[in-house]
Amino acid sequence: MVNETDIMTKEEDILNNRNELAEQTIQLQVSKGLDASTFFQEVVNEGSRRSLLSQRKLEQLPYQILELLTTAFNRYTSGFSSSVPLETGQKIQQSIFFTLGYYLKRRPLSDEVFSNLETCPLDELYQKGKKQIEEDFLTAKELLAAIQKNLPYDDVLAYSDTLKKGIPLFFAAYDADYGAHENPGSIDYPLSNDPMVLTGLEYLMDYLKKIQLENLFCSYYPSSEVISLIRGSDPMYREQLFNIFDLVLANSLASLLVGRSALNLSISDYDRKFLQYELSSVSREQIELLVDRTVFRLFTELSIARKDMDQYIRASVQKMKGRLWQALQTDSLSLLFPSLKDENVHQTILFRDKDYLDHSQFRILYQEILSCRYVQDKLMLLKGAPLSFTDLADLLDSECFWEEEYDSVFSILNEVQLALLLKTMGLKTEINWDDAFGEYDKVLKDTSEVQMLPRQWHHSFLSYLNKLEPERINQIAAFSQRLEICQTL
Repeated sequence: MVNETDIMTKEEDILNNRNELAEQTIQLQVSKGLDASTFFQEVVNEGSRRSLLSQRKLEQLPYQILELLTTAFNRYTSGFSSSVPLETGQKIQQSIFFTLGYYLKRRPLSDEVFSNLETCPLDELYQKGKKQIEEDFLTAKELLAAIQKNLPYDDVLAYSDTLKKGIPLFFAAYDADYGAHENPGSIDYPLSNDPMVLTGLEYLMDYLKKIQLENLFCSYYPSSEVISLIRGSDPMYREQLFNIFDLVLANSLASLLVGRSALNLSISDYDRKFLQYELSSVSREQIELLVDRTVFRLFTELSIARKDMDQYIRASVQKMKGRLWQALQTDSLSLLFPSLKDENVHQTILFRDKDYLDHSQFRILYQEILSCRYVQDKLMLLKGAPLSFTDLADLLDSECFWEEEYDSVFSILNEVQLALLLKTMGLKTEINWDDAFGEYDKVLKDTSEVQMLPRQWHHSFLSYLNKLEPERINQIAAFSQRLEICQTL
C-alpha cells in the first residue's frame, strides 16, 4: 500500500528533475553573450515560456517597469512632467533594461538570475544594478590608467588615439542614469576578437580587458621587433586600421611552421614560398589540424597558462585559419605573414619532407615514366603524382629521363624544390651574402667541383641554372643556404 510519505517523495523527485531540466534549458537559451538590455528582456521571455517565473511575478513586471519609467521621467524633467518625447522615453527605457540586465548577468548561476528576478522588486534590482555600474565604472578607469602607462605602439594612430583620447571621452560623457546602454566614447582601434554585441559600460570593460590581453601577449616579444613588423606590414601603417596582436600572433605561428622559435617574428619571402610549397597541396581540414597543433606548441614555448589568454588566442586563430586557407589559394601569404621592416635574411628554414611513396607505388610510377615516348607525358605523370621531395630526388637518381629532357623537368619545379635540389648536391663553396649570385656563378662554372658530381642530373641541373636570369639564380641560391633538411616526423 502506498503511503502519503512515498507520494510526497515522488513529487519532490519529479519537481527536482523538472528544475534540473529547466536549468539546463536556461543555460542554452539565455546567453550571457547578449548585451545587458537584451539579456534582461530574454530572461523575462524565457521565464514566462518555461514557467520559471510565477504568474504573479509576470503580472507585476509591467507595473514595476512603468513605476521605474515614471520615476526616471520625473527625475529627467526635474519633476515638471512624467512624460517625455518618444525617442527620449525609448532611450531611458533601454537604459533601465540595461541596468537590470547588467546586474542579472553578473549572477554566477542561472538559477540566481531567476530567483533574483522572482523575489526582488524591480526597483531594488535596479538600485543594485546602478551600484554595480558605479563600481565597474571606477574599475574601468583604473584599468585604462594601467594600460596607458605603457603604450609601446603609439605611432599607430588608431591605437594611440583610442587609448589616449577616445576612451577618456567615454568617462567624461557616460550617463548611467538615462543612457547606461550607450557608448559616448570614440573607439577606432579594432580588436582581434570583437563581436560588437555588448553596449555601454559593459562593452568598454570588455574592450579594455581584451586590449590588456593583447598587449600582454605582445609583451612576450621585443617591442623593437613588433614595431619593425608593424612598419613592414604596410607603408601607410600609421593611418591604417589593423590589429597589432593579429600581426604578432600570425608571424609567431608562421615561425613555428617553418621550424623556428615562436619568439621569432621575422618571416621572409623565402619562408612564405616554403609555406606555399608545403601547404598548398594539403586539405583544409589538415591545415586546421596543423594550426591547432602549432598553437599548442606556442602555448608550451611561451608558458601561457592563463585561461583567458588561451581562449582569446584560440578564438583569434579560428579566424586566422580561414585567412590562411584563402591566402594559400591565391598565393598571397604576404598579406597574412608580412616581413619585418628590417628583415634578418640569415635565418634558417627547417624542411621536413612529406610521406614518400611506398616501394610498389614508386616502382609503378618509375615504370610508367620509362615507358613514355614523349617528355610531355612524363611531365604529366610527375605533376599528377603526390610526390615528396625524396620521391623526386629518387626519380632523378634512377635516370628515367633522357639528358635532353632534364630542362623540361626542372622547368615545372617551384623555387623550393629547385633550392632543395641545389642543397642536396652538397656544393662546399662559401657564399658571400652581399654578392650571392657572383659566388654561385663561380660554383656553377667551377669545373673542379662540378666534375666531382656523381649524377647526370647534377650536371644538367647546373646547366639549367646557368640559363636562368641572374636574379632568379640568386633567389634559388640564397634559398638553398637557408634550408636545413630534417628527418620526417
